[in-house]
Amino acid sequence: VAQLASSCENVACALRRFDFFRMKSIAAVLITAQAGSFAAGLNVRSAPAGKAKPSCQPFPDRLETYCPSDAWLDKMVQSDPDGAGKVFMDVGCNTGTDAVDWLERWGTRPNVSASWHRTADARVGEGMCSERRRWWGGSPDASRPVPKASSADPRVFCVEPMRGNLDVIRECSAKAFGRAEDPSFTVVKAAVGDRVGTARFPDAAPGEQKASLADAGSSNKTVEVNVTTVDVLMSQYGLTSLDVLTVDTEGFDPSVLLGAERTLQVVRYLLFEVHQDLSNSPWADTSLLGLVQKLDSKGLDCYWAGNLGNLSRLTGCWAEEDERRHRPIPWNNVACVRRGDGWHAVLEGFVR
Repeated sequence: VAQLASSCENVACALRRFDFFRMKSIAAVLITAQAGSFAAGLNVRSAPAGKAKPSCQPFPDRLETYCPSDAWLDKMVQSDPDGAGKVFMDVGCNTGTDAVDWLERWGTRPNVSASWHRTADARVGEGMCSERRRWWGGSPDASRPVPKASSADPRVFCVEPMRGNLDVIRECSAKAFGRAEDPSFTVVKAAVGDRVGTARFPDAAPGEQKASLADAGSSNKTVEVNVTTVDVLMSQYGLTSLDVLTVDTEGFDPSVLLGAERTLQVVRYLLFEVHQDLSNSPWADTSLLGLVQKLDSKGLDCYWAGNLGNLSRLTGCWAEEDERRHRPIPWNNVACVRRGDGWHAVLEGFVR
């Protein structure tokens, strides 16, 4: 008041000015508080409309999702058993053992997978995750077909560039189907990336699971192969929907997904590998967080696919500090499912 009185003719003038500035300060405080509340509200609602904030658990130092048991697949079959009209695409299908499993699960012909696995096992061994023994009891956590009511076989696409593996696929097909080719099982002889063209690919021994486009400049023998994209394959075969897309390309999965922009808008279930430890591959320069956020924008929720049949939520939970702590992430697997799809509820039941 004394300071204000110096510019006033009396004390009453000074008191009026004091009241004015006091009310002005109170108003400023209220406006600031309201602005803070609005900003906080924006932060709370930063997730897409209608999407609940997920419940997140801390990630262990060792992720252990390199050989997922896929226990949720049986439940997916039970919830949606009819294979009629369904489409499955396995990119980097190697000797076709995982690809034929989709046909067994959702198809009408029992034991087709067991026959395929026996033939492949006799030629090339059981695989890094014993996947070639999985259906006929050679693995302690063997997956088994579940009761189903399929009215027709689904369509399965097995995409593989290495000619040694293609030879095994032909032999397995002849034993399982009684012919080299089957209408429900299409073999595509190509590598897959983010553009169409040609590239050098290792001419490795049948069953080799570590060969990739990154080996093109190595001293190993290579041959020229065609390169395509998932979106081009969808168009080429007249496909407008895709139930399952699996990708196993030894570090090139980010490129495959980049070439699947349109497909990622419609696919129901996606499984891919993380391999940031492969220095000469697209994964070496790819952020898992960035990829998960991109898939989130496509309507997909993603999870670490655990070896023991559990899922650990990535979407909305995997953060920059997790990326820094785990990078480079070694061989691990991520499963994604479309929000709003019946399979989404199935996978949520396995989140631990």
